[in-house]
Amino acid sequence: MDRKIDLKLIEGRGPTAHEPGERPAWARRPGDAEPGEPLGLRPVDGLLVGYLLLTGVLLLAFPHHVKAWPLYLSAHLVVMVAILRGAATRPRNGAWRLLRDWYPLLMFAPLYSELAAFTSLFTHERYDTWVVGWEQALFGMQPSQTLRTLLPQKALSEYVHFSYFAYYFVPTTLAFWLYVTGTRAKFSRALTATLLAFLSCCMIYVIFPVVGPYHHFGHPPANTWPGVFGPLSHAIVERGSSLGT
Repeated sequence: MDRKIDLKLIEGRGPTAHEPGERPAWARRPGDAEPGEPLGLRPVDGLLVGYLLLTGVLLLAFPHHVKAWPLYLSAHLVVMVAILRGAATRPRNGAWRLLRDWYPLLMFAPLYSELAAFTSLFTHERYDTWVVGWEQALFGMQPSQTLRTLLPQKALSEYVHFSYFAYYFVPTTLAFWLYVTGTRAKFSRALTATLLAFLSCCMIYVIFPVVGPYHHFGHPPANTWPGVFGPLSHAIVERGSSLGT
């Protein structure tokens, strides 16, 4: 008895449902890049290498302004080599891949911490007197000193301190949401934009260092503020500030 087999082409997410030259989702291996994700070094990697290189050159040009400058320079060279060697390819190992994806945000803390020394690269002067003069001319008062007495409500104080505290988590929560939703190309662009803003501010701090009104005018102890986020925010600033930023 003859048997006939009817073969039909079922459309779906098979080998034809992807761009030419792109591995389909069902065949993608753990180390493969996501669709739209840049291959090789990403823009954020280039930003970090460029910043480390620039500040390294400045350390060589003005070594007598920064104590322990050989240590900073050596650390910059080590990190640059690690980025160039480790971030150029997407690791197949899950832990290393996670580190490669997220290390730019982990760089915030050490790069900010070293600014306490780098703000003395060009000068030991702090330009707070200039800024205080600009604020006085613009507002006719010192907002950092006056607003607290004009608006003494405890609820308002708690709200603005909470807002200040939440600022620390803005870059991380944005990147985390893009990462877990699988939009890796947008995740990469978000990292690039965030690091570009952060590193630009770092260079401004180096060129035009100010300590800010919190340290310039003095401040009440952290434990004298009402609420929860007031003492918490002031404790962070007191213990973690890089003077000059």
